[in-house]
Amino acid sequence: MSYLDLARRMRGSEPTDPAHRLDPVDCLELVTEMHVELRLDYVEGALPWAFEQLPELKVRFDQTENAVDRLAGSNPTEADFRRALADHAAVWREMVARYRAQREAAADRADPMPELPEDAAAAVGISYGDGQRGTWDVVRRAR
Repeated sequence: MSYLDLARRMRGSEPTDPAHRLDPVDCLELVTEMHVELRLDYVEGALPWAFEQLPELKVRFDQTENAVDRLAGSNPTEADFRRALADHAAVWREMVARYRAQREAAADRADPMPELPEDAAAAVGISYGDGQRGTWDVVRRAR
């Protein structure tokens, strides 16, 4: 039995009043449920990519995450806490959607390498004079 299951058993029935004050166990349960739901659509690598490539999204992510943390420590109303979680989940979903769009756009771009016939051969050589790789050394010898 998990800690969340134990907390549910100890608490008893679920409150239905949106003005109901949540204790830290309730907040933890709601945060965990949000992350379980978000994990279903998450694409591996979206979070680090977004933090590196989209600074405005990282700022919003930090702001919404901090709002959830502040509320969790202050026995918020259920309505306020669910609203903060919805705002944070929206940032997660936007991050994943933008990452997917970026990956799809990259996949749609033309490959910069042209298709070569199967019998094509590429000449590669090394100039021992300066140690730089290049085709010019092989071409000069072929003349």
